[in-house]
Amino acid sequence: MSIRSIRAPTASTADSSPQDRADLPDVAATVRRPDEPRTLTIAELAAIFLPSAVLWWRLFSLLISVLGRTLSRKRVRKAFDRVTGTVLMGFGIAMVLENR
Repeated sequence: MSIRSIRAPTASTADSSPQDRADLPDVAATVRRPDEPRTLTIAELAAIFLPSAVLWWRLFSLLISVLGRTLSRKRVRKAFDRVTGTVLMGFGIAMVLENR
């Protein structure tokens, strides 16, 4: 089985035979040569995954800190409170009018 033959899971995938589905060992077999030790394959995958995961979490935390600083400004909080208050009052009015 090649990587290109892996299909996205669908409702009919559960009813298909095991040969039609991509299992983890089959995917690993397409990445690893038969004579290559598994330890080397795992080390290579870890060397790719770990830096990308660290970079992703660092960028995510920087984005969240910028967002937190922006949302903690008094002007932004006041505008946010006004908008959410208006939306909640609109929902309340809609509920009162719906029951009539």
